[in-house]
Amino acid sequence: MWWVVAASVVVGLVAAYLVWTAGRVERLQSRAELAARALDAHLLRRAAA
Repeated sequence: MWWVVAASVVVGLVAAYLVWTAGRVERLQSRAELAARALDAHLLRRAAA
């Protein structure tokens, strides 16, 4: 019966890790989008000059 508790703990830890990783990926994606927009704006300003 103890293996059920151990398996539940392992599943819980894996789920927590996946949620944490998904949050980091989402933040990284938003930072990359902001950087791409900033680069595009800079290149447009430079092309207009």
